[in-house]
Amino acid sequence: MNPLIRNVVLLFITFLFFGCLVADEIFLAPQEPEVSLQTRAEQSIQEYILKRSETVTYNSYGFSELVVKKPVLIHKLDSLDRVVQMNPKNEIARQNRDTLQALVRANKIQRTAVLEHFFTLKSDSTDFVNVFEIKYTLDDTLGVLQTDPKIILTIPASYKTLLDYYFYEYTLFIAPTYAEARQMSRKFYQYFKAQQEELSLTTRKSDFLKHTLEICKLVKVNGKFEQDRIVQGLFKLYMKERRKDIKLYEPIAFSSLFETIEENNDSLIGYYFFHKFTGEYAGAIDTNAVLIEISPYYEIDQVFQLDQPYENYVN
Repeated sequence: MNPLIRNVVLLFITFLFFGCLVADEIFLAPQEPEVSLQTRAEQSIQEYILKRSETVTYNSYGFSELVVKKPVLIHKLDSLDRVVQMNPKNEIARQNRDTLQALVRANKIQRTAVLEHFFTLKSDSTDFVNVFEIKYTLDDTLGVLQTDPKIILTIPASYKTLLDYYFYEYTLFIAPTYAEARQMSRKFYQYFKAQQEELSLTTRKSDFLKHTLEICKLVKVNGKFEQDRIVQGLFKLYMKERRKDIKLYEPIAFSSLFETIEENNDSLIGYYFFHKFTGEYAGAIDTNAVLIEISPYYEIDQVFQLDQPYENYVN
């Protein structure tokens, strides 16, 4: 064959070969990435929330890891299915499978998926943000079967930044180095979050989160956890929000903060301090002194009225 003709033929064959590859890439349908069960469950919950909250702004903070719960009867049914598939002539296994399958359907037994979601909802018409932590139970099609609230809390919109600090554990403290400030902040958050996880009642968990945000606010003022200043600020807030029967409250003096120690093992039970103030109660203005007991997490537990002379307590 003429060398020129042979080169032309080879060139033509090469063109056809690569042309097929290009054509295959053009007409081949792109493969969509597989969406994980976790992602699909999260999307289902978000759609569920948005359908019921069309007029508010939804903000997701995150989800827990999805846990699939498989009832014992479903597990047995799957086992019988495998036996029948491996040996279709096994009539006993087939009959047991069919009987169990009917029982499962009659009682609407199904696999469920459980995960928790922390999020906020805010209406443009108010200056408040609603905070939620809810455990969702999903059916085998990832539809919402049940909701179990863990936290339901309303906070001022100005507290949204504090919530961000708390949830994402932003650096709250000021220290000579960033590493030290970061370590102090993490230790602070972990201390209060560990207690948060120990609580079970929705109201208790919600109140404790609000309490923690109040402490974050006081710490953020100067980047320091000054115990005396913190507890004094918390008690002033207590008087404002929980003792509305006392009007014209004016603090006069606070004592230092003292520790309450368990005698048997020297562990910290809590703290206490004394406080002198004036206020109007039942139409009469008077001066009073009280003993305030607080928990290791700086929650106000009990307040006791003290007898005169008050100077013995606060000097």
